[in-house]
Amino acid sequence: MNNLDGKRPQALESQTRKQLFRPLLLAAFLACLAPGCATQVIVPKPELAAQLPVVNMSGMKKFYVVHDVEAGRQDDKHFRSLHAVQEALTDHGMPATSGLLSAMPGDTDCKVVIQDHWFWDTYWYLLSLDIKFYDAHSGNLLASGHERRAPPVMRRTPEFMANEVVEAVFPSSLEGSKP
Repeated sequence: MNNLDGKRPQALESQTRKQLFRPLLLAAFLACLAPGCATQVIVPKPELAAQLPVVNMSGMKKFYVVHDVEAGRQDDKHFRSLHAVQEALTDHGMPATSGLLSAMPGDTDCKVVIQDHWFWDTYWYLLSLDIKFYDAHSGNLLASGHERRAPPVMRRTPEFMANEVVEAVFPSSLEGSKP
C-alpha cells in the first residue's frame, strides 16, 4: 500500500485515537471519584443550654405552661409549642396544664414560661425555644433551658425540641418515670 497522497491509513488513525482516549477517560473517571472521597458532611450540633434547678423541685406537683407574652401569640404555631412543652413535662413525670397566664390556677406550684421563635423558609419551623421555670408563689427563677436549631438539616418538630430542653434541665426526670 503506497501512501503518496499524505493520508494516514485508517487502522493507524483509529489506534492513535484509542491511545489518546483511554488516558483521558481514566482521568475523567478518577476525577469524578475524588470529590466523593474527600467530601465529608458535617452536621452542626444544636445550641442547647440548661440551668439546672437551684432548688429541689420534686415537691412540685402542678406545673402551668404559658407564653412569655399573651397578646399576639394565639396562632396555631404558638399553641403547638405550648402543648409540646406541656406534653414533654407530663412525659417526664411533671403533670402540666397550659393556657393564659390570667387563667393560671391558684394551686400551681411552678409557672413555666416559654418563648418560641418561629421562622419562615419554605415552611414555618421552630427556630428556637426558651423555657423558664419560676416558683408560682415567689416568682423566683428555678431553672431554665434554651435550644436553637438554625441549619435546615437540624430542624426538628416543636415536640422534639421541647423534649430535648426538658431532658437537659431535668436529666434524671426521665429515668424516674420509666416503668
